[in-house]
Amino acid sequence: MLLSTLHSLIHSLSKSEKRYFTLLASSDQKDFYRLYQLLESQAVFNENQVLKAYGEKSPEPARKYLYRTLMKALRLYESEKNTEGKLMSLLQDARILHDKGFFAAALEQLTKLKSLALQHEKFSYRMPALRLELQLHSRSQFSDLNEQMLVEQQNTILEVLEHEQNFARHAYLFETLSCRYWQRGLTQNPAEIQQLNDLLLEEYQLLNSRHYESFEAQKLHLHFQSQYFLMTGAPESSLSVFYELIDLYDQQSARWKDAPIHYVYVLDGILADLRWCEQFEKMPFFIQKLRDFTLHNESLTDLGNALSDSYQLQQYLGEHRYEEAFELAENIAEHYLAPAVPTLPATLKTEMNLLVARVYFHKKLYQNALKLINRRLNEGMMDSPDYWQWLHYMLRLMIQYELGNLDYLEYEIKNLGRRLKKASAPPLFLDWLTLLQRLLKNQKRPPEPTTELHNPQIRRLSQWLPFEEWVQEKTSK
Repeated sequence: MLLSTLHSLIHSLSKSEKRYFTLLASSDQKDFYRLYQLLESQAVFNENQVLKAYGEKSPEPARKYLYRTLMKALRLYESEKNTEGKLMSLLQDARILHDKGFFAAALEQLTKLKSLALQHEKFSYRMPALRLELQLHSRSQFSDLNEQMLVEQQNTILEVLEHEQNFARHAYLFETLSCRYWQRGLTQNPAEIQQLNDLLLEEYQLLNSRHYESFEAQKLHLHFQSQYFLMTGAPESSLSVFYELIDLYDQQSARWKDAPIHYVYVLDGILADLRWCEQFEKMPFFIQKLRDFTLHNESLTDLGNALSDSYQLQQYLGEHRYEEAFELAENIAEHYLAPAVPTLPATLKTEMNLLVARVYFHKKLYQNALKLINRRLNEGMMDSPDYWQWLHYMLRLMIQYELGNLDYLEYEIKNLGRRLKKASAPPLFLDWLTLLQRLLKNQKRPPEPTTELHNPQIRRLSQWLPFEEWVQEKTSK
């Protein structure tokens, strides 16, 4: 793991996670702990400061040891909090006791594991427990297990296997559907509609063949349905499935309460889809859901507030409510984008940086926008997808045009074009450069449609920055 990534990981820790790590860290290993303190003290990662602190020594041994110790602490911390961690600990305990010859004690741990796994529908953990249990009975010559009991346990294993196979097939169907959606977009012709309906029929048959319901299976079915409706161009139907999905989570909170981040991811995905479909008026309900939920989860408060504010700002921009957007953007800049603030996931911080810069652009506060853009580009975006830096560069070109720096623009367009081609960037950005070149040459014809705009990935990229609308406005003057 790179030092910069390790820095981000350290700053993502909650207060309780930091306390746990400090208690676990061995006091005699001062070198790696010194590196931890140094990285924690840096609001913005500074590799030169780290190298200077180590002088002629390399920080590599300390970096490797710090990473291993930090991950060990987080594994132990999580194992005491969530169900899957407890299940893995019980299985590991049972294996150790089995290897040491304490069969009765091992069986006791396996009984706890099976009960907990069944209670929380973690069926995949039952399989290794059942297999280890049979090994224990075999080692003791089946002294406490008759043939009927053995057959019953073997049948249970077969049932678990069948359930896992059905769930895997269901997951494969959803993944295939998602892949087609992101690569092809909406269904365009009868052949694609037939392929889509084949997936729908296969899912229907799979649902009718399963023996019992589970939260994971219900959740997967609703995700499948919402994706299907999006592909067929029925966002309203997809929205109704979103409400069903949230109701399912609310009704079965016991199934996921020890891993609340998954609920945050669901709301994040729903809001992203609503934004893509431009269903801005539907977003407040889910934004409020996100705020209310993370308010009562200390470890998720910063992330939840940031996500909520980001989607609120996206809603304001989508509805052209620039005064409200400016007020919120100022708050975001102060609380999330300044260096000495709680560290957010890199992509989220980059996303918010672009959104706030967009608001400043709309308010004609060009220097404010440039300051944000240049700072983020100078910091680097190694932990964010490449397209974020291209979006920042494109917004900077828009600003330079508004400022009248045309000589700079001509040079930067050529330079950026070479970099985009070398990086095999999405063709959207090269299309935008072409539009800007036409604008500089005072060509009054309207911009041509962007390459592959029907592709969901390209469409979502184009929604982050209204580049073509801006060019159209300038061309029409």
